Parts: sequence; structure tokens; C-alpha cells
Amino acid sequence: MRPAPGWLALFVCLLAALCASPAPLQEAALSEPCPYCEDDPRLLEAAGLVRHGAMPFGARDAAAVAAGAPRGSWWFLESAHFRVAFGLGACAVEAARMDEVERELTELRKLFPRVPKRARRLDAPLRLHLLVWRLEQRYARIQQAFGVRDADFPESRPLSGPFMGDGRFMGEKDKFEFAIFPTVAAHQAWSREFSGATVTDTLRWHFSPQHKLHASVPAADADLRTDLGLQTHLTHNLAHMMLCAYKHFSYDPPVWLDEGLALVFEKELHPEAITLEGQEGGIKSERPPPKFAARARVLAERDEGPRFARLLGLREVADFEGDDYVVCWALVTFLLQAHPEKAAAFIGGIKGQLDERGVPSGRDLPGLQRKLMQQLWGWNPAQLDAAWRAWYRTR
Repeated sequence: MRPAPGWLALFVCLLAALCASPAPLQEAALSEPCPYCEDDPRLLEAAGLVRHGAMPFGARDAAAVAAGAPRGSWWFLESAHFRVAFGLGACAVEAARMDEVERELTELRKLFPRVPKRARRLDAPLRLHLLVWRLEQRYARIQQAFGVRDADFPESRPLSGPFMGDGRFMGEKDKFEFAIFPTVAAHQAWSREFSGATVTDTLRWHFSPQHKLHASVPAADADLRTDLGLQTHLTHNLAHMMLCAYKHFSYDPPVWLDEGLALVFEKELHPEAITLEGQEGGIKSERPPPKFAARARVLAERDEGPRFARLLGLREVADFEGDDYVVCWALVTFLLQAHPEKAAAFIGGIKGQLDERGVPSGRDLPGLQRKLMQQLWGWNPAQLDAAWRAWYRTR
């Protein structure tokens, strides 16, 4: 049965009014003032931050992330390189990390005097400020390893000069984003909308029209509820995102390098931290040993473990087996520490391959890696195997 024309017109008007204004709960979820920076534009600018509250997010906005949430359950913060949506509550500071967190709070107090000198418990807005501050530090660290800085990335691709992508954020046009959810269900509701997939674990996504990298994080597991656990997990994912974004995300980087870099930067924060990657809805590969350095030394001394020629051919983390994780980490650690400038050139060469028309191309990446290794070091895969093992035997 069709509604009468008059009722149809009224229904359309009501629907338009509802779509034009966010629901009250959405507005409330974004209106809570930060007790530390008080949303003061001068304090935010001095700290290298942009704003709390309403901001673009994913293909939509912050209100869409917090849809239906009660007041104060979501916090948003934008910095020079990030937008972060934080849906978690307070957490206790691990006893072993009290001194480290106190040092971080001291640095944060220089920017925001309301930050406590010492805290056994971090509330949500303080966790968010610490989280974004740490992400910016990790961003700078990863840029250093890649041998680049913000000034190397133009707003748009120039007609001449080296190819550096098509935007200011490692080659992308927009900032990196993290949406951190308290439950798997909330994460799935958000990520399914743009990915079409139902994923249990963290999902990284490239929004093509917006030219940005986004990660949806379900912080439901006990290890991600801790301050350190969440920090190492986000760092792991940030390394993946920055490598993909580097000189624009046009093709997937080699999986051994992608995973090796993520593990290196994660383990710089804690040597036993590890984030295992899984395919969409798939089963994660077998768990490696917790002490990578000790295992790498054993493999080096015995001349055992996977060879680089095999790692070159891997297409997905799901193909990892045995000591693949350890050797990927060991290879990248060796290259970054023993040959930092050449390692940066190697990474840049892999991410900057152009075809005959000047278009980014992921054609024959194994061949490209062999070529770059020969140009930079004079190595073939077997010689790289020998070099990293010899280096570890002396450590």
C-alpha cells in the first residue's frame, strides 16, 4: 500500500531533518572538554596538535565512529600526522613501567600543566594524549630509518625531480588514522562498512579517494588493554602503514620487508612484544619464540633457518612458517643497524619503481630487490644470508 502524497511529503521532510543533524548522543560523545588541554587552541598548537572533537574520519567523520555512544565514551585528537579515535576507558600503569611513564608525563606536562607528575592510573583523555605523542615519536623514528623527512614529500607530484608519491604524508594526501574500539563487535560494525569483510583482528585499509591509510583496532584482548600492549600494537601497524604509504600506496611491498620492519619497530619498545598478522578472517601463522635475538643468534651460529631466496618468493604472511618471522626481523635489524644509508636507499628503491610511462609499478619485485642488492652491496641472496649471520655471530 502506498502512502498518501501528503504523508509522503511529511515523511521526506522528517527524514531530511534527521539526516541533516547528528543524533544528540553523537553530539554529546564529541562535546566532552579535555581536562588536560581544555581544548585551548593555543596550547594545542604549541604542542603540535590540531584539535579534539569533530574531524574527518575514514570516509565519514568522528560522529560516525561514535554513533550511539554515551557521553564521554569516545575521545578524538588530531595531530600533525594523525587522527585518532579512542573508545577505551582508563587503565592502570604496569608496575615495571612506572618510572618510564613518569618521564613521559614530565614531558607532556611541559605542554599541558594540568597533566599529573605521576599517575598509577591513566584516564581516557590522558591515554589519548600520551598515545598520540608516542605515535608522533614513532613516526619520526620510522622516517629516520627510511632516510626521509616531511620536507621531502610535496603536496602533489611535481613534473620533475625524484618521485616521492603524491602527498605530504609519506606520499599520501591525508593523515594516518587509528580507530580504537573497546569490542570486536564495534570494530566489525565500523570496518565492515568500508571493507565488506568481517575481521576479528586489526584491519588496515587504504581509502583511495581520500588517499590515506586507516587502521581499525579492536582492543578487546587483555594484552591490548594494557598501556604498553596497545602502544606496541599500534607501532607495529604504523610501520606497515608508513611503508605502504611511502611514495604512495600503489602496490604491496615485499612481505619479508613489510613484516620485518613492523617487528623491528615494535620490538624497539619491548623486545618480547609481537603482533601476529592474519589474513582477512583467516588463521594466523604459527607463533614464533618470544626472544627473537637469542633465536637469531642460534640460527646464525648453526647456519640454519630460512634463506633469503625463499623469503623473496613469499607473497603473504599466511605463508610464513618455522623461523620466517625471526629471520625477517634479523635481516631488517642487520640492514638498519649495520648499513643504515644503504638500507634506506634499498627501501626507497623498492617503493619508488616506475614503469615506462612514469607510473608506479610493482612488476617483478623479486627481480628489483636482487638488482638493488647488487647495486648497493654487491650481494646476491646467498651473500646476504652469509652477511647477516656473520654480523650476529659477533654480537
